[in-house]
Amino acid sequence: MVDPGDVGRLFGVNAAFLLIGIRGFPDDGGSLLKRVCRVIICPVLFLTLTLLLKKLVELASLNEDHILVAFFVSAIVAFIMIWGTVWLSFRIGLYGPLPSDKTKEYFIY
Repeated sequence: MVDPGDVGRLFGVNAAFLLIGIRGFPDDGGSLLKRVCRVIICPVLFLTLTLLLKKLVELASLNEDHILVAFFVSAIVAFIMIWGTVWLSFRIGLYGPLPSDKTKEYFIY
């Protein structure tokens, strides 16, 4: 049987890459410090979101093993982990401008 958490993670990552790809992937260049900061943001977001959503599920008295709960929690964490890392990196200047220079249309400010 397929694990709903795995399916949720796959869905979240694909949705994030689709959203990022619509406007163009950012240039992966930059100094070593900028690249290290971008790498650090991702696990920090992952851990923060995982703990926050587990607490919310607990406070809402939901069964975290339920198929839909596991799917949506995993999808939300994966989506925000990928998209949020790119968004936050743009906001704090760790990436240059997008190739299409549509940053303001792409990100919600």
